[in-house]
Amino acid sequence: MNFYVNEKQFQAGYSIKKNAREAKKVLMLCYYFPPFCSSIEGSGVQRPLKFAQYLPDSGYEPIILTIDRGDSGSYGHELLNNLPDTIKIYRTKPAIRYKNRVKIAAGNNNIKDNNRPNNKFSLFYNLIKKNILSPLYYKFYMRWFLTFPDGQIFWLWPAYKNALNIIIKEKIDLIFTTSAPYTSHLIGYLLKKRTNKSWIVDFRDEWSGNPYKKYASNIHFIINKKLEKKVLMFADKIITVSPCLSEHFRSLINNQNEKITTISNGYDDMNNNNFRIETNFTSSSNKFIITYLGVFYKELRTPKQFLYGIEYLIKNKLIDPEHLQIIFVGDRYKIENSNIQHLIKQTGYLNYEQAREYMVNTTLLLNIEPNSQRTYPGKLFDYISTGKPILSLCSKNSDTANLLQKVELGYIAEPNDIPNIASQIQILYNKWKQNDLEKHPNWYEINKYTRKNLTKQLANVFDKLLHYK
Repeated sequence: MNFYVNEKQFQAGYSIKKNAREAKKVLMLCYYFPPFCSSIEGSGVQRPLKFAQYLPDSGYEPIILTIDRGDSGSYGHELLNNLPDTIKIYRTKPAIRYKNRVKIAAGNNNIKDNNRPNNKFSLFYNLIKKNILSPLYYKFYMRWFLTFPDGQIFWLWPAYKNALNIIIKEKIDLIFTTSAPYTSHLIGYLLKKRTNKSWIVDFRDEWSGNPYKKYASNIHFIINKKLEKKVLMFADKIITVSPCLSEHFRSLINNQNEKITTISNGYDDMNNNNFRIETNFTSSSNKFIITYLGVFYKELRTPKQFLYGIEYLIKNKLIDPEHLQIIFVGDRYKIENSNIQHLIKQTGYLNYEQAREYMVNTTLLLNIEPNSQRTYPGKLFDYISTGKPILSLCSKNSDTANLLQKVELGYIAEPNDIPNIASQIQILYNKWKQNDLEKHPNWYEINKYTRKNLTKQLANVFDKLLHYK
């Protein structure tokens, strides 16, 4: 177990303030924590990071337990600069760092392999790796036998042992675990049984019903379902990121309304003041720019229908391709239709600061989510903080559609309804040409989703638990 002290603490001689000693202490088990990731859609990092940043304002001192990534190519060290000087971060290595080995076996040359030969046998090694190690090691050994409940299971035992030491050493009052990965909740479950401390579980996504999670077999699904039920029943409080996800978990635990609270993701108002820019876009801008930030995922989250809509509009001369630019930030997508390929710019992965530069300099923001999704996309709150119009390809009955209606920024089209998608794009394009692409955002509603306000809601949950106990 390593204890991490940030640069500010080092320069200040790491002197803990008096009010931090008097604060109630929360052990936060966060597998994803800086410098692991800093992408625009990295809600797995941003959510616990911002909770930790603002909890001291409400009288709580967060103690972080996270993964020790070592030299695995992680980035985002600058995100740690926003944390208060008094916050302690413990980093624990997993028992087996198997994920890197899988990437090596799959031929990822970005991962350092100390065992890779540099001599005349390297050709033979590559042949073995490609034809034997990758399919056999990954498919049969990793997927079928070791992913209960997920690939981070090897962090469970080291993290559990070190968490027990931290609870005693730091005199912890509360335990907070966040997923994914769901291994974090199993650690919390064991800690709750051992210490009887109040335990709060935070779900950023579904567990057994996650549309993006594929199980190797029905046995894997059944085991995950049972683990999920055990965690839900044993936790003192359950927090989710959307009303729909809260309702889903209520249905799994016999509608225990008082046990489940919705605290959505949000945006950092202090870092996003520059987002509140003029929302009346005029044709003085040469390009009608549509920007998507985030990742695509097979057929569940794909820009295919959106691009079909663009192609239809251009083919029927309803929009001028000379005035159009499409930007994908964060993921590269294979463009099937070469007729519009020249209109699309793909940046690849960028850090948070670089990505939001594209967000604030666009005409229209694009959101895509499947009808089966029960959570808000993490980037949605950064989107609404800009005050810019948002075209969202989602169910009209979804939480996302309801949120965009409240903040008065959204244009909604069903994700598979290509004619409606094309119609919405045409409406927005014509408004832009007529200097009429103006929205009047509901800033009162938008301000509810600042990270600071949302952390106050979390602190209220903590207050009630400690009071009742």
